[in-house]
Amino acid sequence: MIFALGFGGLLAASFVGWVLFRQAVDAVETKLAEPLWTLPTTVVSGPTTLWVGLESSESELQTLLKAAGYVQRQQVNRPGSFALSQGRFHLFGLPTSPSGFDQRQAYIQIKKGRISQIDGPTPLELPGVHLASLGGASAPDADRELRTPRKLEDFPVHLKNAVLAMEDTSFWEHGGVSYTGILRALVANIRGRRQGGSTITQQLAKNLFLNPERSLERKFNELFYALALEDQLSKEEILAMYLNEIYWGQANGMALCGAESAAKTYFGKPVEHLSLGESAMLAGVISAPNTYSPLRAPERALERRELTLMRMEKEGYISAKEAHQARNEALSVQAPKGGRTAPYAVDTALDWTERELGDGILARSGLRIQTTLHPILQARAEEAVAASLADLRKKTPDAQMALVAINPQDGRILAMVGGADYSESSFNRALFAKRQLGSTVKPFTLMGVFEADPTLSPATLIEDQPLQREGPTGTWEPTNYDGQFKGTMTLREAVSTSRNIPAVLMAERLGYKKLQAMLHDMGLSEAHSLPSTALGAFEASPLSLARAYSVFVNGGALPQPRLVEQVLVPTHEGSPAQLNPVWEVLLERMPSSEQVVSARAAALARSVLESVITDGSGRRAQSFGVGPAAAGKTGTTNEARDAWFVGVSPTLSVAVWAGRDSGSPLGVSGSKAALPAWARFMAASGSTQGQFRNPPNVVSAETCMGEWNLGQCDSCGLELYSADHAPQGGCGVRGYFWDLKRRWEPIVDGEEIQSMAEDKLRSRLLPF
Repeated sequence: MIFALGFGGLLAASFVGWVLFRQAVDAVETKLAEPLWTLPTTVVSGPTTLWVGLESSESELQTLLKAAGYVQRQQVNRPGSFALSQGRFHLFGLPTSPSGFDQRQAYIQIKKGRISQIDGPTPLELPGVHLASLGGASAPDADRELRTPRKLEDFPVHLKNAVLAMEDTSFWEHGGVSYTGILRALVANIRGRRQGGSTITQQLAKNLFLNPERSLERKFNELFYALALEDQLSKEEILAMYLNEIYWGQANGMALCGAESAAKTYFGKPVEHLSLGESAMLAGVISAPNTYSPLRAPERALERRELTLMRMEKEGYISAKEAHQARNEALSVQAPKGGRTAPYAVDTALDWTERELGDGILARSGLRIQTTLHPILQARAEEAVAASLADLRKKTPDAQMALVAINPQDGRILAMVGGADYSESSFNRALFAKRQLGSTVKPFTLMGVFEADPTLSPATLIEDQPLQREGPTGTWEPTNYDGQFKGTMTLREAVSTSRNIPAVLMAERLGYKKLQAMLHDMGLSEAHSLPSTALGAFEASPLSLARAYSVFVNGGALPQPRLVEQVLVPTHEGSPAQLNPVWEVLLERMPSSEQVVSARAAALARSVLESVITDGSGRRAQSFGVGPAAAGKTGTTNEARDAWFVGVSPTLSVAVWAGRDSGSPLGVSGSKAALPAWARFMAASGSTQGQFRNPPNVVSAETCMGEWNLGQCDSCGLELYSADHAPQGGCGVRGYFWDLKRRWEPIVDGEEIQSMAEDKLRSRLLPF
């Protein structure tokens, strides 16, 4: 009886397997009867939101509308059309989906290079536009060298052998599936480790027929499709398809699908001219092409080349002498040629998508990667960097610059420029260039003391005079940038003019450990609990700093930055469906934020940053057209190695860094090197008109801003205070003016005194 049941189960399983195999064979036959590579993966911008004051021209907006799917007509007569007359655009239909328009209408007026009037929904959002195509050689917008199929005999023997050595040493013997490899991968996955177990045939089956999800069901289906491919094709045909299909990374917003496009992009030559060393490198990066990219990670690419050569020698494909010669080949890769819209941002979006969805996902046909990028702001950012860098390079020819702009409310990255020229260097300095921050940190310390003590205000007095502190490594004597000391001043004046001594005193009062914890909470994870932290002697990227400055206009909340909003996949594939796919969300990233300080403390600190623009180290920004709703801070590190300007408007948080890739001194301060790009961009954005809003618990009160003479204040004005601690009686109350001075007490955290030679430190605290 047991034997009969076992035999029956085996028979049933065999029948099910045979049915699945026949289904896979039918699918393979259908697939092979049609062109294999048609629908490209695309990267698109976020919606193009328009507002009054945004710098744009008639021709730019005209181009954007056409790129977004609108048709220009003399008179609009159906959804998805627009007309233009004397700088006035008439839109019929606003977006309801990536390719759909409703019945709403809108009017946009352009005057003197800016949007001067909008009649219609507020805010007015146009569809996103195409940024890059990845794959799909027959697609209209695709670069035809992304995937150029070649015959098997065109591929050099060394490349074929290198791929076999790294990906499938038993390719010529197995029937399409490595059962031992599957078992090894299954055991590794159970143990929580990732390990591939796929043959070349299985990889090809996954790319051509299956979703990228990691699941037992997909692995099971992959097996039958691999068997079907082996049934329908010869080994030579499978290997040729694999070499033409496999994903070799991305560069300049393009997916490198197939060995020919990889060879031309990385080495500037057709595939048949690859050397042994170049072939070994290409084979080595297949498992994680962006991680091992010779453009971005040359050291890791060389390590993969070495591993490939070792395996080729072990398998007998090359001799020890050939391996030795290939190891000595110099790594010679070229920067990708040609242009793509926002290439630094496109690269970032593609890298993130692959990390989230798995290696090789970008080679899949038909993905739509929806970014948060704003096309007009991106164009203004590129122009601002180009103009400012041209001026800077007159003094420092190898200077570099990065700019990143985010929406402080929801963390959307709206513009990103990673360097002077992507074709020269694809290294994204906005994301990966971690440099010391200098005085850009001072506003956070100020915000910290406002958070800790609501009795303090921007009018509180502090001393700027020589200072000594004894620490574990000896005496520390911080100085100001200009080498001078100004004496008693308000906190507003101290920060707006970027004085170092008050910054140290504020950090001491807050406590270095508390300052470090607050900076970590804001994403500045390399801050330490040392006195030099108050002067920005730690590193962060421009994106991290732009994000941290968001708290000043986001009520003390820190947003999570995001560049990819959605990844969509067509639910129907095949020639007819690919023309008008129905999109299904494969991945979606929602906005999130975390409250790190009170809205009260953030608003008080932001008001001080406004004075940087009006009266302090950033006042030059006004000459570029920056309006009243702007706040920011300069930063210059020792020997002027790094120059910063970081600032906000009510709707933007923008960081600009300037420096040299070598880390050598730039020789130019933040106000001269970085501020012009920030100011040009902010002025072009049209976001600095109007005014900032304060929370209800921040109020203004009349305050003495000058000196006392015969019991009278010679200069009165309004200052911001915490609502429960605003002065009463007006500017003429002399007693309150001196109360401000007594409120600042040079307090140092007791635990930190012990860790920094407490007796000497306590004796050196200077009263003021």
